[in-house]
Amino acid sequence: MGSNPTGRLPCCYQVTLPLENNGQQPHFLLNNCHTLKIRRDTSVMEISVREFIKNYESGKYNDNNKKTMINAGWFDWTCKETSLKNKLDKLFPKIKQIANSPKIDIEKTCVLLLNRLKVGLSLDLIRFCEISTGDLVYSVLFSFSKRKNKRQSELWGRENNFDKPLIKGTWRDIRAFFK
Repeated sequence: MGSNPTGRLPCCYQVTLPLENNGQQPHFLLNNCHTLKIRRDTSVMEISVREFIKNYESGKYNDNNKKTMINAGWFDWTCKETSLKNKLDKLFPKIKQIANSPKIDIEKTCVLLLNRLKVGLSLDLIRFCEISTGDLVYSVLFSFSKRKNKRQSELWGRENNFDKPLIKGTWRDIRAFFK
């Protein structure tokens, strides 16, 4: 992932979303690409993977507006807001393919989505976090290098404390891990 040997994004940045109905601002503190702690004052953390799948399939996330995309799990992005729905539509089948794995508790985890665009590189992440604590369980990274015309997928997990990728290869490799 670029020149950073750890494959991690720059450390410590905070994402602030628009005010919610109760007047509180949800905050997401991203210490690095693989450690994520989310404050419990956000409704995104209350939607289980099962509910996320149900909402998507029922059309709840069909509107391509910022509020709907935030409700669908997008918490940080550098792409155009109008691209979020298309990205969600591409990531959803992947989420559904691994959701029934015994390694993911679809009642006790939520889905969070992140996007980064840098010169010549596109990075999308699917994160599975515990609803009760906000702790990151798995982070699935999809990168595409325009210069090298190469796609790569990585799976990071707490099995090895996110020290190195559990899987580095293709989406097929990651799916096999979750079987």
